[in-house]
Amino acid sequence: MSLASATEFAKLWSRVQPNVFAYVSATVRRFQDAEDVLQNVAVSGIRKFDQYDPDRPFVPWIIGIARIEILKYLRAHGRDQHEFVDEELLVQLAGACER
Repeated sequence: MSLASATEFAKLWSRVQPNVFAYVSATVRRFQDAEDVLQNVAVSGIRKFDQYDPDRPFVPWIIGIARIEILKYLRAHGRDQHEFVDEELLVQLAGACER
C-alpha cells in the first residue's frame, strides 16, 4: 500500500470510526471485545483498501467489512449466550449506521 493510499484510508476511517464502533458495540457486548473487533475492521479495511472504489460511499463499504468481522467474532464466541445476533439484525443495524 502506498503512503497516499494509507493517508486516504486514515482520513476516511477517522471520519466514520465512531459510526463503525456504534455498529460493532451494538452487537458485541463486552467493551474490550468490541474494541478488538473494531481494530480488526481497521486492519481488514486497510488491507483491502485497494479494492475500494472511491466513486462509491466509504461507509457502506467499511460497514460491510465490520459485518464480516462481527460474524467472525460471533462464530468464535458462539457458545456464549450473551453474544447472539441474527444476520437480519446486523443488516438493519448496518443501514442505521450508514445513515
